[in-house]
Amino acid sequence: MYSSAVGVEGADSVYKEDGAGNARGLYCILPTTQPQFTTCDFVEELVQAQHMTKPFDLFPPPSTPVSQLPNLRSVLEHPKGQTEASTTSLLEILKDNHARWHIFFNDASFHNHTAHTVLALWSLGASEKLLKASYDITQQYQRPISDSPHEITTENWKDHLGDSGFYKAYLTFFTAELERLGAHRLLEVYIFSVEANFPENPVQGSAVSNEINGTTGLKDEKGCGAPVEMLNRFLDSIMHPLIHAGYGLEFNIPVMLVEGVAQAMLHKPSSSILIPRELFFPLSATRDESSSQSVSLNGTTGGPHALSILARLMKDPSFNGFRPSSDMKMYAETMKKFGAQIKTYGDAWLGSTPRPLSDVEAEEKAKELILLVTFIYGVLGAGGLYRDGLKAEERDRKKYNADFFFAHFVTSAYFIPTFLAHLPSDTGSHARYLLLRSYLSVILGWYVGRGRPTTSPAHIKAFFSDASGLTPSKRFEGSRSPWEAVLKSAMYHPDEHVPKLQRTLKYFDGILGGLEKEKGALKDTELEGAEYVDGTIFLRTALLSAERFGWLGEGEGLNAPRSKAAITVNGGAAENFNNDGTWKGENGQANGEPDIENLQEKMARLLLTFPWDRKGFYESA
Repeated sequence: MYSSAVGVEGADSVYKEDGAGNARGLYCILPTTQPQFTTCDFVEELVQAQHMTKPFDLFPPPSTPVSQLPNLRSVLEHPKGQTEASTTSLLEILKDNHARWHIFFNDASFHNHTAHTVLALWSLGASEKLLKASYDITQQYQRPISDSPHEITTENWKDHLGDSGFYKAYLTFFTAELERLGAHRLLEVYIFSVEANFPENPVQGSAVSNEINGTTGLKDEKGCGAPVEMLNRFLDSIMHPLIHAGYGLEFNIPVMLVEGVAQAMLHKPSSSILIPRELFFPLSATRDESSSQSVSLNGTTGGPHALSILARLMKDPSFNGFRPSSDMKMYAETMKKFGAQIKTYGDAWLGSTPRPLSDVEAEEKAKELILLVTFIYGVLGAGGLYRDGLKAEERDRKKYNADFFFAHFVTSAYFIPTFLAHLPSDTGSHARYLLLRSYLSVILGWYVGRGRPTTSPAHIKAFFSDASGLTPSKRFEGSRSPWEAVLKSAMYHPDEHVPKLQRTLKYFDGILGGLEKEKGALKDTELEGAEYVDGTIFLRTALLSAERFGWLGEGEGLNAPRSKAAITVNGGAAENFNNDGTWKGENGQANGEPDIENLQEKMARLLLTFPWDRKGFYESA
């Protein structure tokens, strides 16, 4: 645990020295006893005043995950398995992964999830053995990190965007910038600022200019500089940079934030039509003021609920029949055909005029997103199990469509409260608006790309009235609660996405699990059947997922005698490993050493089909 700031009860922080030798706050957890403080700034000011100093550490022990926004706090009731040995193992893995491996493990920019996975497992109480077993699997197919052609500086950081060869240089650069700026300022400067998205000066000779405008140093139609679009990149590839950086904020581990922001530099701006220039500038005479949402006296918006936005989109016939040519081209084709139309749904939710968001409004909109993503992944994914005329005993819960893409909606939304807590609510910042507005729009883009599944009041009612949907496998009848069974099974699962998904659903349950349909919490939304929705949505979705993935216990999955045997759980590639877990070798490779490129391709195929559904929902589109 971090040292507490003197004079502020309950405030934990990591400190660093500025150029004058004074310490500044890097991360902080706001004290519940000092509600007048609403940002991390007070810690920096207090520490500077006290002249406290501690060395900057990229790999401190993780702290307890907690949101700074009081109404978004949720304690993960995971098994109390964290020990000195497991924490030591966790940090060793994070250090090794940071030093040895690239953030992408192949040319298709598939992501290295090692750090996510071990942090999620550690938070669930995984032992040292389980953490090492997980890393034994994931490191088999990683790509070694290599030196960059030259260093990244404050002068040239925009010049190599989208170039994975500069990953190591970006790591070095953002390590220094994080120490200099602190976490929340780093995000403001490099992700949410105008300069990081649509700078006034063109980016001469840069990869950005070539990528966005097709030529070097070309100004846009307004005479402004070539767009950099860092928020766009931060949300690319189903939110992977946001997820990675989010783990850093949640656990107060600086290296995760460094890696997440560095990763964003390598991504493409795939959602330009959803996150346009005008979102970064205040209302002007040329803007349509009617598109802005009015804000009430209590700081909340009069805009529609996110489930109402979903309901409108589900009814929109212009999306009917769309089917992309492939998964890899899905999002780009969706943006090309429907991007402008999808943007109007984001405008309807928060308005197209950037503005500050109070804690109250930010919290309410975050809760809407939590319900939205769980509804899409859980209720819509289970539509086939609750179709008209199907009896309860005929439901095969293993056929639940656990959509791989929709699962990322859930795991990324986990970090929205954490990011909101690190972004200011004062009148000079629109960062909270930008995050929420852009996030919803991108989610809707992927939703349309996957086939835009729909539902009906009858399906929703059947989902929430199914008594079997609240009972875990008989193998876990001795568990103290269904959640204990879900999290324990997830902890042993060899697929790296499963523990992240299930712990997220448990977190959501801690925030909105008490939602009661009898009180009509969602009666004013436009979603037909919303009156049946209640707080059991999170447990029901977690149990459906566990049934789909398979329940695992002691001696199975990551806890099996041979860690690589874990891959056999879903018919993977265990035959490629020796009994001791080493790679058998292929194409003449000797001594169990893998053909890395071949192995990367093999693991890429394996990960694409592991326990998840990828068939989409195009039949109902």
